[in-house]
Amino acid sequence: MKILFVDDEAHMRELTKTYLEEVYGNLTVETASSAKEAFRLLEERYYSAIVSDYQMPDIDGLEFLEELRDRRDDIPFIIFTGKGREEVAMRALNLGADRYIQKGGDPRSQYVVLAQAIKQSVEHKNSQRELQRSEKEKTSILNSLSEIVIHQDEDGRIIWANRAFSDKIQKKIGDLAGEYCFKVWFERDGRCKGCPILDAYDTGEREEAMIRSEDGDLWYIRGEPVKDDDGDIIGMLEIAADMTEKRKAKEQLKEMENRFSKLVESSSSAVFILKDTDFLYLNRAMELITGFTEEELKSIDFLDVVSEEQKKVIKERIDSIQNKDRRTRFELKMISKDKEFRWLYLTMTYIKYEGKDAVMCTGVEITEQKYLEEALARTAE
Repeated sequence: MKILFVDDEAHMRELTKTYLEEVYGNLTVETASSAKEAFRLLEERYYSAIVSDYQMPDIDGLEFLEELRDRRDDIPFIIFTGKGREEVAMRALNLGADRYIQKGGDPRSQYVVLAQAIKQSVEHKNSQRELQRSEKEKTSILNSLSEIVIHQDEDGRIIWANRAFSDKIQKKIGDLAGEYCFKVWFERDGRCKGCPILDAYDTGEREEAMIRSEDGDLWYIRGEPVKDDDGDIIGMLEIAADMTEKRKAKEQLKEMENRFSKLVESSSSAVFILKDTDFLYLNRAMELITGFTEEELKSIDFLDVVSEEQKKVIKERIDSIQNKDRRTRFELKMISKDKEFRWLYLTMTYIKYEGKDAVMCTGVEITEQKYLEEALARTAE
């Protein structure tokens, strides 16, 4: 991770470079004596983040930040200054600074805090970029489908619809928000008879039905509840396929499943499905995190890769989720094939998989964060 540190005082540049590279092993610090020099370096090289002093001649730290944001550069930016005025901190954050850290105190403790702030800011920005990329990719995939996909609020008004629906009713996607699907699609004043969306609201589960339109076409319509973290329904996903040409619809649905499967396989997050404590499915990320191959993991018990102190509670959570309890989130401590500890921030959710009650698990690796927390705790002692 390469960082650019900007400060007009030579001794601060040297001190900060020395301490940061010592505190955080894979951190490389390059320095600039002014914002002008920093702009020149930014044109030539890539940096993961910028740490800048506030009070500098010609262009101060806030003017430097403002110019960067005016250029639509979203690089993580930390103000690191001896000036502690509240108005400076507020203006920095309003201009788009990721953090504001005041100089002073014990140098080693101070630079541990700064190193952690840099790491967290870079990880947060990378997560934002990944989310934006994922959202763009998801929208692109949904718009490429021939099936109609409609996201509705609790009252049945359209929040978002894909291009297939827009093309079907000859309306722009942006003009659909707030409309009722039965109004714009079938020109009706209320829900279609036998609409599975209403059934899905009642049961809280996926519901399906065949609906015939006014022009005689037969549509397969599926309602998928959208729930919040507490399991309460906050909306509905409606998926519709024209079953007039049944074979074509089946091929398209299969294509949709394949595309989503590719997304899961390319994800950097671990994704796996458990029946009791047996692996039914796992993606490549799970192999990379644990060091085990898919075949090895499927031949052992999931609890074999869980730390000893968590085995009992993990088994209880799997049983609870598998009995259709609400989802749960927690930090999972695992043991890799090479006997090292790895941590995941794990979400467990009940699903039906190949006709069986199962548990879907998705986990973001937080191993480096945990090691850094332990290092900070030792430093504090």
